[in-house]
Amino acid sequence: MINKLDVAQFRSRLTEAETLLNGNTPLLVFDNHDNPRLDVRYGDGVHDTDIQRVIATVLLASRGAALFYYGDEIGMKTTPPTRKQDVKDPIASRLAKRERPRR
Repeated sequence: MINKLDVAQFRSRLTEAETLLNGNTPLLVFDNHDNPRLDVRYGDGVHDTDIQRVIATVLLASRGAALFYYGDEIGMKTTPPTRKQDVKDPIASRLAKRERPRR
């Protein structure tokens, strides 16, 4: 896993994925639901859109299968809910209801 913009490390990992899998197709993934979105993990607050475009280009121009976490392809931002009643995930909603109030 790479959690910072580091061209040399990206190139190294891509080369490994493209060459060391005995002819198998690598699955290239930058994000998933357990991590903050690309803008938070790799962005600098100024060039976030450009950084997301570079990551998309690397992902889609490399040899291998590309997988985007839904919303990354349109630059969706991380927006965690601030209130329990705003949680839309059914499982998270059930867990939030079970929590005991803090004293």
